[in-house]
Amino acid sequence: MIIKYNPLLKKNIPNKKSILLLTTKEQLLINLDYFIDFALAKKEKLNLETIYILINLEDMNNSNIISSVLNKKIEDYPIDILVISINESILLDIYTYLLKLINDFNIKAISITDDFTLFDNIYNKDIFSYIQLIANDLNLDNKPFILESKLPVKINAMVKENDFKNIWKNYHFDYSFSEIVTHGKQLGRKIGFPTANIYFNLPLVINEGVFVCKVKVNHRYYFGMGCYMGLNSEINKYVYEVNIFDFDQDIYNNLIIVYPIKFLRKNVKIKSISELTKLLKDDEENSRIFIKEYEKGSW
Repeated sequence: MIIKYNPLLKKNIPNKKSILLLTTKEQLLINLDYFIDFALAKKEKLNLETIYILINLEDMNNSNIISSVLNKKIEDYPIDILVISINESILLDIYTYLLKLINDFNIKAISITDDFTLFDNIYNKDIFSYIQLIANDLNLDNKPFILESKLPVKINAMVKENDFKNIWKNYHFDYSFSEIVTHGKQLGRKIGFPTANIYFNLPLVINEGVFVCKVKVNHRYYFGMGCYMGLNSEINKYVYEVNIFDFDQDIYNNLIIVYPIKFLRKNVKIKSISELTKLLKDDEENSRIFIKEYEKGSW
């Protein structure tokens, strides 16, 4: 459902206990699946009924991409799109506006990315901090999103130590990164190990090397093994390649989310195709052994 919200008008508003997601249009396009996973987990934990995603009316009107992506998500998930107009928000002071929004939509949890600046210029305030303060005042669950580029120092250090198990144990957070699958040289396909290649302009936090990983593709999770190659000087991009186990779909131009769960080995220089093939077979065998333990919960 798409709801256009004007705080000065009384309308029939669904009385559902909800979580409110606040982020930028850029983050929505890049990390929407990750945000939804985060919100669904929070929804289940707090026994909430729906997820509201806040969208600026101007962004909704000016971006067919955002409209089409969100409309598809509404079909698949318990999501309502809350459309607001900045021009209407300035009729109230920020505290009154946010308080009314929270009460009108029975919001019990708020998650906000630290690049959310929708109201900043209008109210001349740091809205990220302000919303956190209001949420604390109202005793709302307000754990912020943790994005790849904004990892706290402690989690950053644990990622560098390949300590993915304790990241989850201590922070209930699965380190992940996401990008659109791009065509590569298809060497892996030729030797029986096709990979989904994703490229980044900036380096990832993880170490270069081979990982056992979970991969989310089109709302489903798979296991696989991935290799972070670091910087490829030919294309001036940072490259991650993932071989998804028991998977045979064309996912070029699709967004995938990769969750490394175990570091297998460092990258090594390969002298021949036969040496590479043997190494990948060993990696797959070791990955599948670990995955069995992972699925038992005994890793």
